[in-house]
Amino acid sequence: MNFRYGDKEIKYLKSRDRRLGEVIDRIGQIRWTVEPDLFSAIVQNIVAQQISGKAAGSILARVGGLLGEITPKAVAKTDVQAFRHAAASLAFTSGRLQAARFLA
Repeated sequence: MNFRYGDKEIKYLKSRDRRLGEVIDRIGQIRWTVEPDLFSAIVQNIVAQQISGKAAGSILARVGGLLGEITPKAVAKTDVQAFRHAAASLAFTSGRLQAARFLA
């Protein structure tokens, strides 16, 4: 899913920051992909903040393989040791489990 914005949003940003407006004029519209599922996006950001992007991708692939779909219910039902086996750090695992149990 791509983050969508148009002329109205660009005009607003340019009006708020002259230097940003100059960069927008020079570069043009930027397109980037966003994760449509909020919980999955939070999980991905937690992992990426702790380690390199390449390592985060590997861990997320293993965790995705473990869970099937990364949802609060799937995370809340999964044992901590299973996450550890997927190479997720203890800090990541406990924080994610707390968030999942809250959201499940």
